[in-house]
Parts: sequence; structure tokens; C-alpha cells
Amino acid sequence: MSSVATAAWVDVPYAVDHRAASYFRGGFNSCAVRGDSLYVFGDLETLHEFNFEKKIWRVVPWNGDAPKPRQGYAGFHYGDCFYVFGGLTNGSIERDFIQYDFATRTWSVVVVNTGIQPAVICSFATVLHASSMYSLQQGQAQSVELHKFEFYAKTWTSLTTTGQPPQPRKCAYISHVLQNETWVLVGSHQGTYNDGYIFDFDLLY
Repeated sequence: MSSVATAAWVDVPYAVDHRAASYFRGGFNSCAVRGDSLYVFGDLETLHEFNFEKKIWRVVPWNGDAPKPRQGYAGFHYGDCFYVFGGLTNGSIERDFIQYDFATRTWSVVVVNTGIQPAVICSFATVLHASSMYSLQQGQAQSVELHKFEFYAKTWTSLTTTGQPPQPRKCAYISHVLQNETWVLVGSHQGTYNDGYIFDFDLLY
């Protein structure tokens, strides 16, 4: 964690639940904040919670079939659910879209009413904007594709954009929405890109 006052990184002290210590490992994981906690889906079918106030890691209890262990997936919080989308399991791409409902503590497949889900979904960039999730990924023909999932309508849409898109890339980039208007994408370890791109959501509507 970074200290703004001293502009330095410091270790965050924490107590570890013995189950979380046994099961949490691996890399290329995603995380999301809900209330006073950080949530990370691990690589052994477990969802982990770090409480900022108590500084405690724990494994979140669940019902239903949990997603397969994976890396390079998108994990995010919307409504009162934690979503796991895509990723890689033992070299195989996972094309599922699964949600964990905090109220019922249950994993289930996300219902999609219309539209076609992205074909290749591993090590890609996602952000939430308004009531939608946007996925930017490398297409099958070394192109960049932008897809949108609308949560209320439960629809997938492939978007057409203008301007020069980023080069196809994966892993280790920073993807974030600023001022609820622009999407910033920076860098990647694939080719060691140090570039930055801005996408204006207002131009979509």
C-alpha cells in the first residue's frame, strides 16, 4: 500500500485465516472493493476477503458450483455480486461468466438474454461504467475488440469505435475510469509497452 504523505510503499500488517493461508496463491488475479473489504478470487475455487478495518484475510463461504481455478480473468463488483469473467485454467481459455451473490452466498451462471459473448477472453482489460461492463481484448485476427455487457438488459454488444485503438496486448496494464467519463489504459508486459490511451464514453452515445 502507498503512503501519500511519504510517497513510499509500506507493508500492510494482517492476520491470516488458516484456510486463506492454505488456498490463496498464484498470480494474474483480479480484485474488487465492496464496503470495507477487498475481494479476490483465488486459484483454487475460493473467493477471499481482506477486511481493511480488521486487517484479516478469510475465505468467503459459498453455495453452488464455484468457478474453476484460473488466472488472467476479470473480477469485479456490481450491485451486490462479485463477477468472474473468462480467464485461463491449465492453459485452456475459460469462456464462462459467473456471479457470486453476497446475499445468498451462491455462485451461479450469469443469464444473458441477447448478444454474443466475446470469443477470446483471457488477460484482457475491463472497466465498469454506468450500468455496463466494457471489455477490451485482442481479437482472433490480432485486432482489438471492444464489447459491452449491460447488466439490467443482460445483453452483449460489440462496439464500433473511432480513433486509433491500442495495439493488441495482454497482462500487467492499468485500466481505470476517471471522472465517470474516460477510460484510461496504460502499458503491458507483452512487448513492454509504456504507452497510454484514453477512451471517451460520451462518444458512444
